[in-house]
Amino acid sequence: MDKHSVNNLLIKINNNSLDFLDDYINMIEKKFNVNINVHDVVGINLLAPSLEKAFSTHKYHNNCFCNYVKKNHRCLELCMSNKSKLCYRCKKVTTAFYDSCYMGIEELIYPVMCDKKLIAIICIGQFFSNMNISKKTIHKNCSLYNLKKDETENNFVITTRSLDLNLETLHCYISMLIQHLCLSFKLTLENKINNKSNAETDKDILSVHKNNFIISTTTYFIKENYEKPLTLKLLANNSYCNSTYLSHIFKEKMSTSLTDYINNVRIQNAKELIDLTSKSITEISMKVGFNDLGYFGRVFKNVIGLSPKKYREKNT
Repeated sequence: MDKHSVNNLLIKINNNSLDFLDDYINMIEKKFNVNINVHDVVGINLLAPSLEKAFSTHKYHNNCFCNYVKKNHRCLELCMSNKSKLCYRCKKVTTAFYDSCYMGIEELIYPVMCDKKLIAIICIGQFFSNMNISKKTIHKNCSLYNLKKDETENNFVITTRSLDLNLETLHCYISMLIQHLCLSFKLTLENKINNKSNAETDKDILSVHKNNFIISTTTYFIKENYEKPLTLKLLANNSYCNSTYLSHIFKEKMSTSLTDYINNVRIQNAKELIDLTSKSITEISMKVGFNDLGYFGRVFKNVIGLSPKKYREKNT
């Protein structure tokens, strides 16, 4: 059996084992009473589809506190900025550390390094060291970002816990998880490189993969958050790249600008609301992310060919 055949077999075996990765993460969460998030930095799930379930289930902080805070568009921007800064720190530190976000949520951070390259970040939480200090942080931010103090504080208390667990045992479980992620990434990437055409280089394959990851991450985020204010900086932070590069690669790959893509997603959702609800045009405009009714009307007509009012009249 040649090297190429062996690698294909190993990938098949590894992918079969990774089908249980989501269950493995869920088991760790239940055993230690923690929440685990796996932030894909380089697009592992695109290389290894068997990881897609685990990443889709655990890719963001899905708890009542974070979900409430991120409904505030300013806080969403800060969360994405915090995510980008965390990625930068993980590249520098490379080993596990304990840290907190701007809202006082504390977590164990595990950089997943593969051949000295950061490929993912595992966040384990959510904890607090001193509840009184945490509440002061929350109250300060509530005033800054116009959040309801009592609701924010109650959600924080529900979401967090003290860091009173066996860190050595937890570390062993997380080390196994990291090994799985690294093995999947290395084997699948090596297989792609081995199957490259004569005209392709290893650098070409990695570049194409990186760009595909940026595009898929950005389009998914837009579709999930189209009703919120979406800035170039926010989208770039979410995709772990800089604003200039995101704007350039999106235009190149999608043959449209980010602004036009966002507007199209919003208009398609507005069209559905016009078809299926009796909401006013003004309500629909606000609901899909347009704060200017006149601008909404112009964009809608440009995309659909009719004004929102005439479109509704025609279809009813």
